[in-house]
Amino acid sequence: MTTSRAAKILAFSAGAGVLAAPLAFASPAAFAATDCGSGTEVSAGICEQAFTTAGDSTFTAPVGVTKVSAVIVGAGGGAASYDSEGAYGGGGGEVVFVDSVDASSAIAVTVGAGGGSWDSAGFDAAQDGGQSAFGSSSAAGGFGANFGGGGTSGSDYDGSSILGNLGAGGGAGGTTTDCVSGAGLTASDVAAGSSLFPATSGEAVFGAGGSCEDLSIGSFTGTAGSGGSVSGAYGSATADAGEDGAVIVRWGSLPDTGMDLQPWMIGAGVATVAAGALFASGALRTRRQGRHSA
Repeated sequence: MTTSRAAKILAFSAGAGVLAAPLAFASPAAFAATDCGSGTEVSAGICEQAFTTAGDSTFTAPVGVTKVSAVIVGAGGGAASYDSEGAYGGGGGEVVFVDSVDASSAIAVTVGAGGGSWDSAGFDAAQDGGQSAFGSSSAAGGFGANFGGGGTSGSDYDGSSILGNLGAGGGAGGTTTDCVSGAGLTASDVAAGSSLFPATSGEAVFGAGGSCEDLSIGSFTGTAGSGGSVSGAYGSATADAGEDGAVIVRWGSLPDTGMDLQPWMIGAGVATVAAGALFASGALRTRRQGRHSA
């Protein structure tokens, strides 16, 4: 075999080792479609982490993600009902959108607790919903119902006593109509064209006001930030607490690198390169010495 041919074979072998070593030690999950870290992929290229339990927590972005956007929903206010005094729905929480939030460090998250109702929690009056926050941005909770009108929404829409001793709660997106709750808002409403919060069919409505007692309407089934509603026969109606708020964080998924290599895998590849190079170099020297001594 000639020296030239031996060099080619050795070089090929070393190169093959360089390529094969990382692949041989790669994990079965090496080829991931997207990388959402602790979040989930809600649509192509969009990751989400939703905080819906009342209390404080922390959001930490995946490595490589520097900016995120969020929809913050304040908690709903509680409803009120007391015999002949009337029945009133609670106000919906405010709904706020924040864009391009710096995520280079952990971000504090607060989800507001729904306000207690008059008849279910023993309060002297229906309670206001708690404020929700994401970093330095926040969304106010809705006001609890009072005897004379439904709760005021966190975004300043008033409930009103419009049917004598009945009143619905104002919502984040509008005032009451008759005994119907004030309108809420969807994430795409407040995000106003953001690619991370596109309008979709069946989106949840946040921050709707609570309905007042009216058997033809019934109790409103609330989503995050909805004001408490009243249902049942007049004089013995049941008032509900407001719904807890929410913080919904989204970001674009990281591009897939095709591999999920650990540091020791990279080290194995480097070692293979070095070994191949030394082997090739030694073999060539041996060939040359043999040729000169012949």
